[in-house]
Amino acid sequence: MWLYEKDTDQTVDWVFASVVVDQGEPSILYWGRLVDYVFDRAGALDKIILTQAQRRFLSPESDRDLYPPEGDENSEETDTDSEEAALPPASDRYYPIRGEYFVIEYENVQTLNVEYFEVLDEE
Repeated sequence: MWLYEKDTDQTVDWVFASVVVDQGEPSILYWGRLVDYVFDRAGALDKIILTQAQRRFLSPESDRDLYPPEGDENSEETDTDSEEAALPPASDRYYPIRGEYFVIEYENVQTLNVEYFEVLDEE
């Protein structure tokens, strides 16, 4: 079963999901805050429910201008330790999805990535 069992002393404040869905060519990457999920009668994952959802079409060229190969003289250095590194890069390729909840049928999901975040107090 894919459910995450967290340590008792660990706090999860919010959960984000990246979901690649096959709806024809090209596939679509959906990304948002995971707020719920639904199982079917057999106990298999049936639906994934996101808020603050965004979508992006995937194609072989989709990331080439965002992530140039290492050693490319045109590449810019990025701060992978920053808070922003955990979020999808700002791009004209991401489109916000209007509405409170976005429901994804699991039967078309190719890939599911779940990220857990905790808000840390500054000491």
